[in-house]
Order: sequence, then C-alpha cells, then structure tokens
Amino acid sequence: MISYNWYGKEISEQTFQGEPKEALNLFQKQDRLQKNQVLIVVFALMTLALWWSGEKKRYIYGSAFLFLLFVVLDIILVSKFS
Repeated sequence: MISYNWYGKEISEQTFQGEPKEALNLFQKQDRLQKNQVLIVVFALMTLALWWSGEKKRYIYGSAFLFLLFVVLDIILVSKFS
C-alpha cells in the first residue's frame, strides 16, 4: 500500500499483510470518504460564493443544507468505518 500527501507526493510504501479482498474493501472505504469530503468542500465554497454574489436566499440555504448533510454523512461514515 502506498500513502500519498494531499497533493500527490508519495509518503511511504508498505506491503499489505492479508487477503486482497480486505485491501480492496479498505480502498473502497477510503475512496467513499474522500469523495464525500470533496462534496463538503464544494458545497461550502458554493454557499460562500452564492452568499457573496447576492443570489436568492433559497439557493444559499439549499447549498448550506447540502453542506451540513454531507458533514453529518461524513461523521457517520467515519464512525462506521472505524
């Protein structure tokens, strides 16, 4: 298994001890968490951009609601996968 920094630089490389299915399961969990965290950042930035540009309040509140929903989902997933 290879660990990377957020910008793609390789940190370390370790051999995985165990079954390939276990490694695949771990990778799928990490992938799901990373995709959810990307959505959190996108909706947080979108909420700020909509507020800054003076858009309708329903778009701002909708974006903020989705941001909070994905934060709660991330917390649930992290506690479930731990």
